[in-house]
Amino acid sequence: MMLAVIAMDVCEITIRGELLDPWYTPIFIAFLTGLVILSLVIPKPLILRACGWILFLSILSWSAIVRSVLVS
Repeated sequence: MMLAVIAMDVCEITIRGELLDPWYTPIFIAFLTGLVILSLVIPKPLILRACGWILFLSILSWSAIVRSVLVS
């Protein structure tokens, strides 16, 4: 499910022509995709818990901090 959300987000960003604006957007997308794939490949409870928390904190910081800096 998360991979589908990431793919749709990439499609939306690409349609708007903002895939490389700012430059670290593809890096963040690759980071999220890597975490999701890691949790699917190694489904151990510790890995799932760590990936879940990292995803939560990453998306929260992206939406609360990075987006607010980009808007201003």
